[in-house]
Formats: sequence, C-alpha cells, structure tokens
Amino acid sequence: MQTKRSVVLERTLFKENNRVIEVHTIPLKDISGKWVVAKFNIDITKQKRAEKALRESEEKFRLLVQSTDDIIFTLDAQQRHTSVYGQWLGQSGLSEDKFLGKTAAEIFGEEAAEIHTQSNLLALRGEFVKYEWSAKLEGKEHFYQTSLSPMKNSEGKVFGLVGIGRDITALKKAEKAQRDIESRFQKVVEGAPDAIYIETNRQFNYLNPASCKLFGAKSPEELLGQPVMDRIHPSVRERARQRIHLLNVEKQSVPLIEQIYLRLDGSEVPVEVTAVPIFYQGKDGALAFARNITERKKAEEERSKLAKRIQISEKMEVIGSLAGGIAHDFNNLLSVITGYTDLILSSDCEDDSIRENLTEVRKATERATALTQQLLTLSRKQVVHPELIQLNQIIIGMEKMLKQIIGDKIDLIQTLSPELGLTLADPNQLEQVVMNLVVNARDAMPNGGKIIIETANVELDEKYTAQHVDLFPGPYIILTISDSGSGMDEQTKLRIFEPFFTTKTKGTGLGLSTVYGIVKQNKGHIWVFSEPGEGTTFKIYLKRETPQKIIHKPTVPVESQNPRGTETVLVVDDEQSVRNLVKKILSNVGYTVLSAASGLEALQILNQDEKQVQLVLTDIVMPEMSGNKFSDHLLKLFPHIKVIFMSGFADSAVQNNEIDNDQAISIISKPFSTADLTHKVREVLDGVMLSKIEKKEKIVLTHKSKKNGVILQK
Repeated sequence: MQTKRSVVLERTLFKENNRVIEVHTIPLKDISGKWVVAKFNIDITKQKRAEKALRESEEKFRLLVQSTDDIIFTLDAQQRHTSVYGQWLGQSGLSEDKFLGKTAAEIFGEEAAEIHTQSNLLALRGEFVKYEWSAKLEGKEHFYQTSLSPMKNSEGKVFGLVGIGRDITALKKAEKAQRDIESRFQKVVEGAPDAIYIETNRQFNYLNPASCKLFGAKSPEELLGQPVMDRIHPSVRERARQRIHLLNVEKQSVPLIEQIYLRLDGSEVPVEVTAVPIFYQGKDGALAFARNITERKKAEEERSKLAKRIQISEKMEVIGSLAGGIAHDFNNLLSVITGYTDLILSSDCEDDSIRENLTEVRKATERATALTQQLLTLSRKQVVHPELIQLNQIIIGMEKMLKQIIGDKIDLIQTLSPELGLTLADPNQLEQVVMNLVVNARDAMPNGGKIIIETANVELDEKYTAQHVDLFPGPYIILTISDSGSGMDEQTKLRIFEPFFTTKTKGTGLGLSTVYGIVKQNKGHIWVFSEPGEGTTFKIYLKRETPQKIIHKPTVPVESQNPRGTETVLVVDDEQSVRNLVKKILSNVGYTVLSAASGLEALQILNQDEKQVQLVLTDIVMPEMSGNKFSDHLLKLFPHIKVIFMSGFADSAVQNNEIDNDQAISIISKPFSTADLTHKVREVLDGVMLSKIEKKEKIVLTHKSKKNGVILQK
C-alpha cells in the first residue's frame, strides 16, 4: 500500500506586507476511507527576519574582524586556539592553520609561553587580563598587546576565552625613540651651562643644576613649589609680572632682556633671560632660559674704565704737549732774564738798592724756573738722569724729612720688601714723587691718621695688563702710598692729574700732575683707588731691571769764578734774545762769538771758514731744521767741531739718546745761569768727557742708545 506523506510548501502571501507563510499539506483518509489533503498555514515572517539579521550580523562581524589590524581569537579550556580572525594574519604571512588547535607556546616558542600561560589561567578563572609580550617572527622582534576575556555558558561557567591581540612594535619603537629623545634632551638640559627652569602656576616646577647654582641652592627641592617672583629683584618685579602674563595667559614668547635675580642668601646676580610658553604636566607654564652675566658686566665695567683711562691719557698727552710748548717759551724768556740779571750783578754796580732789587728779580726767576720744570715734568720733556736704583734706599733716606713734614698727628708706616729689585729711573724725580704723594696724603688728614708706604716685587701677566693702558707683562716693582684720609669721589679721581686742578684752598695744583709726568717719563704707570671716607691709595709700577755695573761720571771741579777762553763759538737759536744773551756772556769772558738764527744759516757760516769755529751751541727745538738734524749734518761735514745742546725741554731724540754719531755731545738746560754756561763751555772745549769705554758701558746700562753716541747731562 502506498504511504502518504506530509508535504510542507512555502509561499509568500500578502506581498504588500512582505510576510512569509509556511504552508503544511497533510494527506488524510476521510471517514469513507478516501485520501484527502488537509492544509494549514504558519506565519514565519519573524523567524525569517531573525535569520536574515543573523546572517547580516555574521557578515558584518566577518568583515570587521577580517579588516582590523588586530588579531581576534578564541581559546578553549585547554588554551588551544579554536578560531582566529584579522587582517594581521595576511600581513604577517600567517594562516589560520598555524593557530587552530595549538597553544601560544607551540606557536610563539618557550620564551613567550610563560606569560601566555599565566595570563590564560587568570582569564579562565573569570578575570579580564591585559598584558604585553614580544616574540621573533622571521628573525625580527615584534611587540604585542593582548586582552583576554572569559566566555561563559548559561550557567556562568567559563568554557573558553576570547582575545584581541595587537601588534604594538611601531608604538614601542616610537616610545623608545621618544625616550631616547627625552634622555638626550635631559642630558643637554642637565648639562647646560645656562639656567633652565619651568614654572607652572607661577611656581618653580623644574630646575636644572645650573639653575640651582644660579639661585644658590644645593638641590632643586629647595626651590620647587616656591614662587618665581621671590627670586626676582623688587626693582624689576613689575616688568617680570607683565612677562609672566604674556607667557601664561596670552601664550606669547618674551624677548631676551636683562634682569636681576636674588639668590637664596639674598645676594644679587645680573642675568639675561628669555622664556617661551609650554604645557607641562597638564598645566600651562613657561620654559625659561637665564644666563649669569656677572662676568660680562664686570668686563663691560672694565672696558668702560679702560675707555675713561684712555680718554684721561689722551687728555694728559694734549695738556702735556701744551705745557711743554709753554715751558719752552718760558725757559727762553727766563734764560734772558736770568742771564742779564747775572751780568748786572757781576758788574761793578755800587748802588746797593739796585743790587737788592736785582737779587729779588733773580729769586723770582728761580721760582719761575721751578714752575716751568714742573710743566716740563708734566709734558715729560724734562731732561732726566736715569740710574739703576734701589727704591727702598730713597724712601729710607727720606724718612726723617717725611716725618717732619707730616707732623705728630699722623703715623708713618713703612713696609718695604727686603728683596726689592732695581729700577732704572731718575732718583731725584722719585724723591719728588714720594714727597708730593705724602704731602697730598697729609693734607687729606687734617685731624690725623696714618700713611702707609709699601714696596714689593710683582709679576704682571697678560690678563692683568690687558685691562690697563700701555702696560705690558713682565717684572715690576710697585710703590704703594696709602692714607686713611677723606678720600675722593669718582669725578675728582678723573681730574686729579690735570695741571692746576686742586681741591685745596692753597697750592698750584701741579703736585699730582707732576707725579703723573714723572712716572710716565720714567716708563712707569700710576693708578689711584679712592672712595669718599675710605682714604686713598696710589700704586706706581716701575719696570724691574737686572743688576748691572753702574758707571759714574767723573766729577768736574767747579771754579769759583767764570772760566775764560779765547776760542770761537757759534750760537744757533731761533730766539734772537737768547743769541744776544749767550753772545754777551761768552764775549765777556774772552770768546769770539758768531750767531745764526737757524741750522741752514749756521751751515752756511761754517762752509765759509769752518776752521775758526771750535764749538757750536745749538737749541734743540727750532723750526725747519731741529737741533738734532742740524747736529747730524754738522758732525758729518765737520767732525772736529764739538756740540752743546741748549734745551728748554728734551725732545724724544735727546731723551732716547738717538744721536747717530760717535762724537760726544753735551747738553745744558734752559734757563741757565752765567756760571752754568761758562763752565759747560770750558768743560766741553777742554775735553772733560767720558772715555770711549765708559761711553759703551753707559750705553749698556741705560738700554737707550742705539749707536755709539751718548748724551752727557748737566
């Protein structure tokens, strides 16, 4: 008998409502035994929609996990991979087969096994686990981050794990690079010579070692959390507040400026500072850079002082040149006044009143001569007589006289180096220096005090001499004269060496200018240190020389009367009054005297009959042809003629002994007396000169003469 079966048919009804009907057809026998068909419909629209949604969801999940760079996997209770998804598989050249059914230890090796096993066991106990690990794939090390979550059944029992693995190799490399950068930056900042600090909320948040040093802190902890404003000098705080506002509020960098910071001990330090806005540890702040400019400020101050010294030196040079010119002209006038006064006084004048008046005139000319000598000293045109001397001996020899000058209210203290070296200088001039400085110190202490005179050997290096005008490295002796008097302000110090400048009610104002001129003329250097109420100190540096044999000039006996002569003398001077005076003085004692107003005129006279002239007296400073150039021509043409220079002041040729001949030349300083002139003329004509050997030894001694010529000075 044929079996009838139930048949299920599906068809969509009510297309307008998009419903799905499942039609069931069942064959049945009716009561007559015939087969009939029974049908009934079941609405499965919701079921179909759910199936479609599930398929779409599965497709979305598939697309999601396959497109992600991460790896998504599941593990069973034995830690074996049951599924694995993700684009990472293809990028890494791996397949699902490498993972399915295997544990992490079997895939990534024993090095990674421990961390995977421990993490999996924690997750299987129901915990969420996140960890990082590394493994080598194809010889390259990779870093991963894995998250594990337990999978539970309806009864809450964990039956497996679902995990997400992420390749963080690039992130780790970036982090390492960042750490390297930060490490290098930290080394740079920590080792920077300038102060670098960070402020947030207007407080110190970070300080490098240089900042600690700048603020006088032993460690950053002494300043961290402290207000930045506390370390800024009150005089610049308002400006600092404006700059901090720009940094923190307006986010603007601030330009480089100079400020004054305060150390922890309260001392001030000048700085150069700039800053930029930053975001640090979640806060707005500023990164500041500060440089200690103390040394630069000192250098600028030294340069300023040096510039002032140069100005003073140049000013003194101009004043000295002017003083020298004035002194030269004065000496010519004084020579005439002195000469004619001497002539009258030596005559048979029986009127006592005339002789008395002339004697007073003579005394006045002597005082005027002393004044012009001071001007010559200032201009460094005075004829000096340098010797190798021991300064201590000069000071000791003056001690008694100095004590009488300063009186009982002032203590004289001498600290003299027993090993003081020698210096090449004019001893008379150095006595004048000591005398003037001691008198100046005395006048600064009307109510008493103390004067200290010190000597010492010093070695000046390049660093020290670079800060002073015309000073060179080498050995020196130093003379220091200090007092405990009233001192001087800065403006007074700038003018003390000017001639005729004085703060006293009496005096010429030439004392310190004379000291300045003497020191400079003896190739020395002088500085003054003084403050109001703190006294004054003068320091004088003189070149230290090596000991040598000192040659003394032979002493020439001086006759009581003016010596006479019969020789012919040629007088060369551009001042007619001087020529007339010399001619009259020498004629009175028997000489035949010729005269010329210039060197050219004198050479013309000599060319006519040079044999009749045995001696030439010539001025040094003359227009057109100086006495030095004239003597050069003269002695080349007429080597037998002897020469005497007449000088109101000594020019550079005389001072430096740069006379290019073997003939000994003598000099007489203006103004001169009748006796001075007649004795000098007789001395030279009679040949009372240094021998040739003595001349060479003296040249070695003075270190000045370049040739065999030498100047003999009266």
